[in-house]
Amino acid sequence: MYLKYVKWNSMKCGILYAKKRKLWVIKAVDRSTRRTVAWVLGNRDTSTFKRLYQKVKHLNNCLFYTDQREVFKKVLPPERHIIGKEHTRCIERDNSNTRHHLARFTRRTKVVSNAERAVELTLRRRQAFTAPHFFEKMQTVALSIYKCKLSKFRLPLPAGRIVAFLARLPFIRLWFAGAWLFVDRDFKADDNAEHLCRWIMHNHPEQNIFFALRKGSPDWTRLRQEGFRLLNLSSLSYAFAWLHCDWLISSNRSGYITKPVWREWYADIVRHRFCFLQHGVTKDFQPGLNNPHADILITAAHAEYRSFIDDPRYVYSEREVRLTGFPRHDELLRKAENVPEPRAILIMPTWRKNLVGELMPRTGQYPYSTAFAQSEYFRAWQAVLLSQSLHDTAKRNAYTLRFFPHPYIRQQLSDFDLSGVDCPPDAGGSIQDILADTALLITDYSSIAMEVALLRRPMLYFQFDRETFFTQDHSYTKGYFDYERDGFGPVLTTAEALCARARACMEGGCRMEAVYREREEAFFAFRDQNNCRRVYNALC
Repeated sequence: MYLKYVKWNSMKCGILYAKKRKLWVIKAVDRSTRRTVAWVLGNRDTSTFKRLYQKVKHLNNCLFYTDQREVFKKVLPPERHIIGKEHTRCIERDNSNTRHHLARFTRRTKVVSNAERAVELTLRRRQAFTAPHFFEKMQTVALSIYKCKLSKFRLPLPAGRIVAFLARLPFIRLWFAGAWLFVDRDFKADDNAEHLCRWIMHNHPEQNIFFALRKGSPDWTRLRQEGFRLLNLSSLSYAFAWLHCDWLISSNRSGYITKPVWREWYADIVRHRFCFLQHGVTKDFQPGLNNPHADILITAAHAEYRSFIDDPRYVYSEREVRLTGFPRHDELLRKAENVPEPRAILIMPTWRKNLVGELMPRTGQYPYSTAFAQSEYFRAWQAVLLSQSLHDTAKRNAYTLRFFPHPYIRQQLSDFDLSGVDCPPDAGGSIQDILADTALLITDYSSIAMEVALLRRPMLYFQFDRETFFTQDHSYTKGYFDYERDGFGPVLTTAEALCARARACMEGGCRMEAVYREREEAFFAFRDQNNCRRVYNALC
């Protein structure tokens, strides 16, 4: 077992007999995993503590945290010994849990014996119940009995009671104690949560972390092969992790992640905090970001950070909002360095709430709309995709036209004529690879423009409906960001003007103009590829 830190303390045991027959337990607890690694029984003297030290003295790469008892100073090496109550909170919590779950350790109890052999067997039994291999065995037995599934997030009352009973079992509580639970979307990863989870997995292996995803997702096999500890989003394991984790960390604030049905049944269990990593840089006002309220909200740009704090429409302050940069930007910048000459013209519009139906809560997707093909949105983007002059210029300069619509619009792909246009699937690939190979971005109001701007690649804003976009029934309204004043490219309102500007950009080698590059340099806070480290420090 790898131990980075170990801390020590003593715990007083409850006793049945007279004071002269008290029995003491002195134990060592791993600070990172919060598991007891060794213990001894006896008195609070040097000889007893030396027996404990003999059990763990082989652990060279660790520090010892204790209170101020003299016995610790006499035995522990001074260069690795740190004294102070502020460092022993974890073991005090473990002592409290032991007294709570085991009657033998309750003060002034008359229930059980305090014989040394009985105390030793009790501690061994509790340690076995918290061991990973034993937990997996017990979990398999329990689930095979009840056959409960959460695939539809709606359990009948008897099944709900069963889940409530299982969730309170000590070995399930301890398995997910202190855990950090990561989620991007139900059927898709490759967002901030995945990249932060991967960084923690490689740099802090002692952290108890899980990543949740539906087992049918194309990303499931890829992440499993990388060594991610995966939980099926529709399984009981995810329910238990959600109930007992310390942090719920997600780039998505949808209800099936932040407020599943079982929250109504287990409000007395849930104690986790919510870290919202965001899906993209917030440039417009989005009232939905106030609910659910995030304990930590991650931002990537100076103006974005100030907007959450200064805009009275938001309910956030400097206590919750952190300027760290997005975890996925670290990997995006690394991949872009390996693509010196990108050759893709990426056409990537955002969605319109008034063009899709009602969200299907069980899938997190929108149904196909028969009225979509009659919309102004469809006609405008179809005109761009069918522009012969745009196709000819791209072919002459060895560029590829690539269409990648918003996930909430992908169900309408069959309406578009995509002749001569590459349309990569939303599942199975990485958006990071697509962005790294982008030479020119054509978008409207999508926050994906921020990703391409970070790479210092040119872009064009096609805002044919700029007069009505922020007044329609959409998910956000105009915020601090003005596209004319703050944008990273020119704003066009007709397909003809857009295609003409795109052709000129391709003929010129797709270079970002100086004025837009200056805006980019002033907008983003970090480009040092240390965003994951800053987010991790914010969570600790």
